[in-house]
Amino acid sequence: MRIFILCLFLATLQATSNAARESFLKGVIEGGIQGNFYDYHVEAHVDKHNNVILDYLPTNERVASSILQFARHVPGVNSARRGKPSITAVASPVQPHAPGGVWFPTNTVLFQPLLANPKEPTLSAAYRWGDDVLAAQDAAVAIGGIFPIYRAFDVFYWHGDLQIDISACVFAIFNMRPDALSHDLIDADYFVSIPITYAFGKWAYRLRLYHISTHIGDEFLVYHPGFDRLNPSFEVLDFISSYQFKKSIRVYWGEGFILQSDNSYPLKHWMLEYGFEWDMPFWCYYGGGVYGSPFLTGDLQMWEAVSYRPSFTVQCGYSWSTLESCAEKVRMFLEYHNGRSDGQFFKDHTHYIAFRLAWGY
Repeated sequence: MRIFILCLFLATLQATSNAARESFLKGVIEGGIQGNFYDYHVEAHVDKHNNVILDYLPTNERVASSILQFARHVPGVNSARRGKPSITAVASPVQPHAPGGVWFPTNTVLFQPLLANPKEPTLSAAYRWGDDVLAAQDAAVAIGGIFPIYRAFDVFYWHGDLQIDISACVFAIFNMRPDALSHDLIDADYFVSIPITYAFGKWAYRLRLYHISTHIGDEFLVYHPGFDRLNPSFEVLDFISSYQFKKSIRVYWGEGFILQSDNSYPLKHWMLEYGFEWDMPFWCYYGGGVYGSPFLTGDLQMWEAVSYRPSFTVQCGYSWSTLESCAEKVRMFLEYHNGRSDGQFFKDHTHYIAFRLAWGY
């Protein structure tokens, strides 16, 4: 009898310990998901072997994959897999969102920026060599980003998410030639847009109206007396589609139309854009809550304004972030550009190599 009572006590103690461990892991995982993906209420279930099942993952495959990756890296978790589908597709008393959507969503954007697009709003600084249009050595700085306004859930037939943003950036280029008396500002482009994005599964779309205007630097005009200063300014409506192959390869394509351009610098209307982004699965790093991985990206544009002459940019480097996939990242990379120049020099063909440091999605 004593042995029986002792075994019963030990079994009860073990069951209590297992239940406490499972409850603790569940709390850690759900708390982490809420901290990083606040707008999605994912439910976690932990079994006695520390295997995790995540219910009600979002329909956006990129976000869902990032949440799964986060759960798998929680200490003590053996595995993590999908459970019940998105809560919008099943009957459940749980209400994961405010009715219809949320204002100022806190997690990742639905449509990831096009990394190799030279005029994508971001935070970056680069040192460039070989530009025979602006300067043999110059520094290019971008200050801007994407500011989410409203996200609607379970929209249209595909049960995807729809988001409205405001995006703005200043792109400035400074002459860095060694014999310069000062590092004068050559050109500054001012960019503002209203993107409407939609994402479901592995697909994401962006419809965007944007304005861009150029201003030649005062120092440039001082050192180039008689320069014919024009006023390149135009508005574009573009539409880009992207598809995510697995979690590492993304391709995109689309077109745009110049709605209006300044009379001093008229531009023909159509443009085409294609590209890819590859998060390389080798030479990856994880430690101290930081993920690191190499990447390769490419962007190709063809503008009617320059007779559809190809303009392409290629980047190769390394990125670091606190979450895999859907997170703001620090990127350090080499960049090669061969194509149209900047600002008032838009119609001139140039090429350069750059070392760039960037921060953003």
